[in-house]
Parts: sequence; C-alpha cells; structure tokens
Amino acid sequence: MLMFMAHALLTAPGLARQVKADAALVFFGLPTGPIGWWLKQRLGLPYVVSLQGGDVPGFMGEEMALYHRLTGPTISGIWRVAHAVVANSNGLASLARYHAPDIDIDMIPAGADLDAVVPATVPTLEGPLRLLFVGRLVNQKGLDVLFRALATMKDHPDWTLTIAGEGPLRDELALAAHGLRLSDRIVFRGWLERDHLPAVYEQADVFVLPSRDEGMPNAMLEAMAAGLPVIGSKVAGVDEVVIDGETGFLIPPEDADGLAHALRIVIEDRDRAFEMGQASRKRAEQRYSWSLAADSYLTLLCEAADIDEPDEDAEP
Repeated sequence: MLMFMAHALLTAPGLARQVKADAALVFFGLPTGPIGWWLKQRLGLPYVVSLQGGDVPGFMGEEMALYHRLTGPTISGIWRVAHAVVANSNGLASLARYHAPDIDIDMIPAGADLDAVVPATVPTLEGPLRLLFVGRLVNQKGLDVLFRALATMKDHPDWTLTIAGEGPLRDELALAAHGLRLSDRIVFRGWLERDHLPAVYEQADVFVLPSRDEGMPNAMLEAMAAGLPVIGSKVAGVDEVVIDGETGFLIPPEDADGLAHALRIVIEDRDRAFEMGQASRKRAEQRYSWSLAADSYLTLLCEAADIDEPDEDAEP
C-alpha cells in the first residue's frame, strides 16, 4: 500500500498536466484522498472527495476503531482542503458530519449500469428459487446470519444460494455450510470479472444482503437493475434504498429468524417476488443509474473548477 501511494503521489501531477485536468474526483478519503490533496498543493487543482464507507470514522464500529483513531486527523485534513465532500448515502453522510461537524457534507448516491443486465420478463415458477449474494466475504456482510437463517430451512427443497466474491472468511464459511448441512445447496463462485457479473444477476431470483453495516453497496444496486428483489438488513445505505414490502424486505441485522421468514415468503410466493423485482428495477431507473450519478458529479466538478457544464445539445 505504501509503495502504491508513493507511486501515485509521484505520477499524479504529471498525469493531471497531460490530460489538462480542471478538477479531480477522489473516491475514498483514504487511501486515495492524499492524491487529491497533493494535486491541489502542486497544481492548485480543486478536488472533490466521494466517501464510500470504511473511509469514514465510526463506520463498522469496533472493527475499524483503531484504524480510524490513527487516521482520523488525516481524514479530516483531506476533507477540509477539498472543494466538496459527498457521501454515497444519507446514513454515511450523517456519520461523516458527526466526525466533522464543521464541514458541509452532501450526498450523491451510487449508481448501477442499467444497460448491462437484462431483467427477467416472467417469474421463475419451476425449480428452486435462486438466491444470490455478491460481495466480499467479511464479517461486515453478515453471511453467518444468512447461514443460520438457511439452516432453519434446510428441509425446504425450493432454494439454492450462489455466493460470488472472495475474502478472508471464505474457508470459515465453507466449513460452516458443511457443518450446517447446507453444502449441497450453496455454491461459492469466488471472485468474478466484472464482465461475468451480469450473467450471475440474470441467473438469480432474489438478492440477499444481511449486512451489519453499509455505505451504499454497488452490488445491491446492480441486483436492483437486474430486476431482483432485495432482502437486506435495516442499516444505513440499505434502508434508504429498499422499500420494505415493495422492492424487497428489510430485516434487523443479526435477526436470523426474521431473515428466514422473509426468505420463506419469496420462496413460497414466486409471483410476489417477481413483482417486487420489477418494482426494484423501476426504482433503480428512477434514482440509482450511473447516468444520474455522473450528472451530479459533473455539476459538482464544474463548480469546483469554475467552468460551465458541457451543453449536451451543442454540436460536436
């Protein structure tokens, strides 16, 4: 990481000059925030910081407490020098304001590529309901809670679970699945290239996200774009996106019984699951597309650089 940062700090000014940058957009206050700070010091280039989750002190509580104690002053300094600081969810913005109440922090939601996936046009009525999780295999994502929920349903024949992603808990989760006698129903796909993910979403019926903490997970938005209902934890960044009972279900974190109840509903009522998935896609189209997010960032960056926004109707 240190070698990466040193290389980035050395090369960033030259790259900015080469592309004749007017402003910089920096995703994550750390580890990439210092690049924006350095560009401003060297070139006077204004920058915008986009907060994503773990770069906000207080996120993931005790798990990242030491990291945030050590980096908190650096994070605050990077935010203060930025032209603007935005978070990808209202919950994350509130947490950031608590850490730095003297800094204005707005919100621009994350987005999904609506054209990358093809939503289903009819419900899956035959065979098992195909549950899907996409993300890092870490404690934050609550897969242990999902496994406890599924353990109460192991005699129910109508479900399978695909897990796409890698992380430090991979072996532990595989052992847990075996111990709970779920191994024949759960497939670990491992890390997948982004080009392969659309097919994974298109081959699923329901997206499951039992997280303990979130910013605004891209995988959830991609699942919505694919027309999947989302069964997620009622935590910031999820509960402001998922409409309980309409585009999916919201379950308190750690509530394996509540999660199992929601799973039974979608397994036993395929038509309802499909309808929620259609509503999920519509919500993604209205609020969480890449184009909407890009337009919001473009406005902010043009403001930072004190230039007019490009006229979409102008002749090339």
